[in-house]
Amino acid sequence: MLDGRDVALSPGRAAWASTAFLLALVRGTTYDGFVGTPAWASFARSVVDAGVPAPVLYPGALLVGFLGFHRLYWWAARKARDVAPTYTDAAVLARRFAPSLLAIAAGYHLAHYLVYALSLSPSLFGALLAPLDPPVARTLVLPSWLSGVGVAAVLLGHLLAIWVAHGTAYDELPGRLQAIRSQYTLTLVMVFYTMTSLWIIGQPAAEPPFL
Repeated sequence: MLDGRDVALSPGRAAWASTAFLLALVRGTTYDGFVGTPAWASFARSVVDAGVPAPVLYPGALLVGFLGFHRLYWWAARKARDVAPTYTDAAVLARRFAPSLLAIAAGYHLAHYLVYALSLSPSLFGALLAPLDPPVARTLVLPSWLSGVGVAAVLLGHLLAIWVAHGTAYDELPGRLQAIRSQYTLTLVMVFYTMTSLWIIGQPAAEPPFL
């Protein structure tokens, strides 16, 4: 039982928890977009045909992708400590750089849900105005250029994340050269996240199978 005293996580556990939450935000939107691509549809059918149950496939893919994103981020934190070099623990670096992921998550969410939210807004307003009436599907026709907002949101989110991480590096590390070197691997990881999300945005929409 707790005796009323503050219970604090160790630096390693705090870093794991904070980065896990933020990476879950990033991975959740990436996964949602990926399962709506033709590449996923083809992969899912081949895996189910090989004997994997469909109810296991989707949560398994979400978990494996999250673990991959998480371990890649921690690899960047450990390598930043080696490349800098610094006596600062990798867990501390991971926790300090984690807030930069918020900008990436925000860009992903805007890119993925903006068009959905605007196109379905008439149905939402109709349900709010008459919640007891039978639902009527209404959609808003959007201009084609609006899809470019998603690409801009992803790119701006990653640029903001790099700027935040750069400022964090100068605040955390004593030397200018250390701060610059600490960003090498983290920038590579962010570029990988950017390439993944832009590839998903560029894919045609497809109905996820087995749902």
